[in-house]
Parts: sequence; structure tokens; C-alpha cells
Amino acid sequence: MAGVLIDDGDILLFDEPLAALDPASGHQSIALIDELHQQLHNTVIIIEHRIEDVLTRPVDRVILMAKGKIVADLKPDALLRSNELQQIGLREPLYIEALRYAGCDLNHIDHIDNVNALNAEVLAPALQSWQANATVPVTIQSGEPLLDVRQLSFCYENGPQIFHDFDLTINRGDMLALVGRNGVGKSTLSQIITGFLTPSAGTLTYHDGHTDIDLAKLSVKERADKIGYIMQDPNQMISQVMIRDEVALGLRLRGVDEAAIKQRVDDTLKICGLYPFRNWPINALSFGQRKRVTIASILVLQPELLILDEPTAGQDWRHYTDMMTFLEQLNQQGITMMFITHDMHLMLEYANRTVVLGDQGVMLDAKPSTVLSNPTVVSAAALAPTSLYQLAERVHIDPDAFTQHVIATERKVRR
Repeated sequence: MAGVLIDDGDILLFDEPLAALDPASGHQSIALIDELHQQLHNTVIIIEHRIEDVLTRPVDRVILMAKGKIVADLKPDALLRSNELQQIGLREPLYIEALRYAGCDLNHIDHIDNVNALNAEVLAPALQSWQANATVPVTIQSGEPLLDVRQLSFCYENGPQIFHDFDLTINRGDMLALVGRNGVGKSTLSQIITGFLTPSAGTLTYHDGHTDIDLAKLSVKERADKIGYIMQDPNQMISQVMIRDEVALGLRLRGVDEAAIKQRVDDTLKICGLYPFRNWPINALSFGQRKRVTIASILVLQPELLILDEPTAGQDWRHYTDMMTFLEQLNQQGITMMFITHDMHLMLEYANRTVVLGDQGVMLDAKPSTVLSNPTVVSAAALAPTSLYQLAERVHIDPDAFTQHVIATERKVRR
């Protein structure tokens, strides 16, 4: 920002300024952009998928684009009363979803673009009545431990101590969200588990059926047979020109015969929805399709655990939903997942368990809704209170129960 501001331009154009930022940093960035606008009186244009985060500060207009054309140019309050966002595959703010589910007439709600300015007294009866009819959601049960991390210590050379006597268990069947502020060690932990980094102390034990395996005795390649790691940017993982060759690469490096490779690659491409494109060049694919290619190239090795770094980064809600539905199906087929994310919506909708990392290790290990209903943890871990929490507090409903009801209803509607 400083490098651009020094030129004293009349227009500031921000292209996805919130990408890869933790929720608290995202809020601070939008606040900073708003302060710059007020001080400099220049024109500010923000390109962003995280609409709810942007609307935490005043916005004059929201322009929606689809297929290269402007399809709507509205003030925020008019946009939120319409269904324009849903029509082009973008997500409404969570509190707007909650108001719709509770049967509130959005056309008669003042200050609808600000959850903290809504007339809570008017909205409370409808929301409380809707919540009173909530059913207790079924909790996804994890299986026995798959990976145990015990007394882990790690420090970068000439850098800070990241882990000291750190403990974590990943259970079979988990859809585990790993969250925390930028720099707390989420990606570092993944690289230790996969063998790209070596801890100074501690053990990592993989439970393979009735056999306990010390991961320290396995190479990166051997670990990859059991634990797959999907990087945030698919282009950093892709090395081949053709889709089939990329997915087959790991098997060829392991000396598998070509007949078996063809069968396993075809089966995996079908699972990932890529079989119709099996003979395409990778550069003909969209970002989301490339992401699936990287997942296919790991799945073909038949790992039991997948670690995904920001699996939906840079994708709109429609593609985000497609990706997470696909991952959810893989999880139901028996693949355990841990995803690193700054996306609180993703965590609420898809994780059965959230592990919050802090400077002293695991700050909290609980249901996603429980994590985001704990103000102390939210603040310490650089998360952000969701609009569902804010709305529930204002209308005197238990935030945890309200959040669970909204997310369960959203999943039912989506299906």
C-alpha cells in the first residue's frame, strides 16, 4: 500500500486484498482501506469474494459481474434485499441467510447492511421462535487415532520457537480445521508431518491398522503413500503437461507397471470428476480444475490422510461449494482430512472439529461453533466473531446453538 500511495494516484484498486489473511487481519485491512479513503478522498475499488468482510465498513456501491458483463450495480442495502448474489454464485453474509431462514421480510428491515445496526427488538421474536424449533444436529463421530503428535519441538534456524512440547491427535474420519493467526505454525506443522521439516524433539506415530509406525523412520516419499499434502496454489505442484501424466507421475516414480497405472489413474480421475478431460493439457483447465488435478495426483497413491492448505482460496462460492462437496464425499469414503484455513464459513460448514493454534500450542480443540462462540479464543487466535454470533447476542439467543441451527439449515437447503 505504501509503495502505491507514494505516487498520489486518484484511484486505489485492490485486487483480493483479503486473500490468505487471517480473519482479524482481514478486518484490519478493510478498516485501513476505509481510513485511507476518508483521509485521501480518492476513489477506492475493491475486487473481493469475501463480501461479508468488505461490508464491515461503509461501501457506496457493489458491482456484480458475470461472464464479462455487469449484471448489477446496487447500494449494499438494495443488494442484500435482492437475490442477485445467489444468482451468480456468490455467498450472502451469514446473518442475511439467518434472517431469510427465520422468515424475516428483508424489505422492511432498516440498516440491513450492518448487523450491529439492525433493530434487534423488532427482529428478536421471529429469530427466537425459529431457534426454538431447532433440532439438535447429529455430531459426526471420529474413529480411533490415526496420527499422534507428541512433545513436538521445532525452531527455524535463527528464527522463533514455533512448537515446544506440542501434542495433537488426528482421528480416523476427521474433517479437522486447523486455524490460528498468520505465522503461528499451521503450515509448519503440515511440513513436519509430511517430512519436509525435521523437528528437534518429539514423536509422530502413524497408526496403520494394528501397526504403529514411527514417521521419523520414513522418507518423504514413503510418508506420501500414507499422507497426502495439497498446497494452496496448484501451479506449485504441477510439473507435467498432460492431465493423465500428472496424475500418473507418483505411481511411475514408484515403479508401478503401466497397466496398473492406467487402471488406477482412470479410477481416480472418475472420482475427481476429471475423466472427460483425461487427455487434455493442464493449461486448458480452470484454477478449480487444476486444484482437482493436484488432489487426484495425491489420491492415486491411496493415502489415508489428506492435508489441504486453504483448499478454497481464490474461489467464488459456487466453485468453493463444488470443491468442498467433493472433499466431503472423499471423507465419507474413508479419507481423513485436515485443512488449514482462514475461512470461518468453511470451518463452520464442513469441519467436525476445529483445532486452534496459539503461541503455547493448542488453544482449543472443539466444535467449530463452540470455537467461534468463545470471545477470548477468537481474539487471541486472530479469528473474528461471525455475524451469526453478533446477531445472536443482540437478540438474546445462545450463539453456539444459533450458529449450529443456521449452518445445519444452510446445508439442508444446499443439498
